[in-house]
Amino acid sequence: MANLDAGPSTTPLMTIAGPNLVVTKTSTATNLNVGSTAPFKIDVQNNGSSTAWDAEITDDIPAGMCSSPTTSFTAGLYAADGTTLVSNLVQGTDYSLTLIGGGSPSSCQLILTMQDASANQIGPNQHLIITYGAQLDVGTPPGQNLTNIAGATQGY
Repeated sequence: MANLDAGPSTTPLMTIAGPNLVVTKTSTATNLNVGSTAPFKIDVQNNGSSTAWDAEITDDIPAGMCSSPTTSFTAGLYAADGTTLVSNLVQGTDYSLTLIGGGSPSSCQLILTMQDASANQIGPNQHLIITYGAQLDVGTPPGQNLTNIAGATQGY
């Protein structure tokens, strides 16, 4: 066995680190009427050991809620406690927001893409918290169960 004590062409032991984005989506609404707004919160926590940059969060919004999914939209970076604001994010500067599909009765996707800037990275244990409201589309049949799913679809 050879002894590789930091001689030429050797390096110390290295650890490969990466972000681990864990997404939780919640709402306080359990029943909706046409015209009422359901508040949604998407909490993206970086449980990894390194910073996540160029994160992309995709929210699959069900048919029946796609006419107005960006009401009162906010995004911010928060400390590990999830409540201490580190930075408010500004659409067009810190992130882009794209709505694909939409309009009743189609389903749609709401995509937030962080811009490549040092202030827009999600550090270890930090949270990216997104909030918005969405209304039921006129003509949505009563008694439907609507499943609204979000996930991190990109992060480096």
